[in-house]
Amino acid sequence: MFQDRVIDFPTDGHMVDLMPIYLEAGMDGTHPCEMAASSDPVLLREKFPRCVLMGGMDKRIIAGGREGVDAEIERIRPLLDHFVPSDVPYDTYCYYVEQRRVLLNRPYATPQTA
Repeated sequence: MFQDRVIDFPTDGHMVDLMPIYLEAGMDGTHPCEMAASSDPVLLREKFPRCVLMGGMDKRIIAGGREGVDAEIERIRPLLDHFVPSDVPYDTYCYYVEQRRVLLNRPYATPQTA
């Protein structure tokens, strides 16, 4: 019926134990994978390979600076799942965006002139 659509459910909670119930009910996945609630996307992917996942970057770690950004990008290929917390310094967030662009092979667009 909805073959070209993804039905996901938003939750900031721990999803490992509940995921089978949601998948059986016809959901495709979840967002965010909230690391603060131990919803580790690596573990979820291992247990539920067809599950659609968004998020999963531990925002608490990137608050520590560039080393945290590098560690999380190495651990998973993440996209932030919500707003960036206020304790993440702006220059660290900019570094994250740069590293994510490199990871995704999407350099900054060159402004075009008319």
